[in-house]
Amino acid sequence: MNDPHFDFRHMNVNHLRLPIKAIHLCINFTPQGICDEQYELSVMPVPRQRSQVGKLDPPRANHFSLWFGFDGDEAVMLDVTQVILPSNPYASNVVETRSLPAIVRFASKKIPTDDDMGCVLREPNVPAGTTIEDIVRLIVAKGRHRYCFLPVYKQQVGCRYWIQVISQDFEDAGIAGKGFTNDVLDFLPAYYNRSQYKAPSGRWEKAGNWGPRIEFQCAPMLRGVFY
Repeated sequence: MNDPHFDFRHMNVNHLRLPIKAIHLCINFTPQGICDEQYELSVMPVPRQRSQVGKLDPPRANHFSLWFGFDGDEAVMLDVTQVILPSNPYASNVVETRSLPAIVRFASKKIPTDDDMGCVLREPNVPAGTTIEDIVRLIVAKGRHRYCFLPVYKQQVGCRYWIQVISQDFEDAGIAGKGFTNDVLDFLPAYYNRSQYKAPSGRWEKAGNWGPRIEFQCAPMLRGVFY
C-alpha cells in the first residue's frame, strides 16, 4: 500500500496473508518516539527545593504496541508514532504547539525478539483465517490511520489512546473476543519497567525481570484526534 499514513518498510510481504493465531498487548521499555513514554518531556519543569526532590517528578508512561502472532517464531507489530520529530526535543527552547500527524507502523518481528519489551495480555480468540490484510482494511475503513497526537509542552501524547480505540475496533469486528477492550484498558493506565540492580562496577543496570511500578504515578491517558 502506497499511503503516507502507513509505514510498511520493515514488513515482510509474506506475512500479509498468514493466518493470525493470537493478538498480544506489549509494553515497550525503550522510547519509540516523542510520545507518551517520554515522561521527562511531558510537563513544564518547576523550580525544586531540596525537600521537594522526588515529589515533583513528572508522571511516567509506556509506549504500547499490538503484536500479531502466527505459528512458529514470527509476528507482526502494530503501533503509531509521529511522522515529524523535533531535532532535539530536550532543548530548553523547544515547545511544540501544534498537533502532529501519526503514522501507523507494521513491522515483522522474530520471537523471541531483541526489542526491550514485555507482553502483558494474550488474546487467542481470533477467527480462523484472519490476516494482516484484514487488519489494514479495518484500520482504513474506520479511518484510524488519520490520527494526530495532542501537544503537551514538548510532548506529543495519544499513542495509548489509539491502542484503546483500535482494540475496540477489533472487538466490534469480531477479530478479538468480547471483553478484549476492557482487558486492554486494565494495563494502559499503569507504568511498567525493568527492575535495577547495582553491578560490581557500582553502576545501576537493568535486570531481566519487569513489572508494574505502583510507586510511580502514571501519566494520564489523553486522547489524540482523528481527522
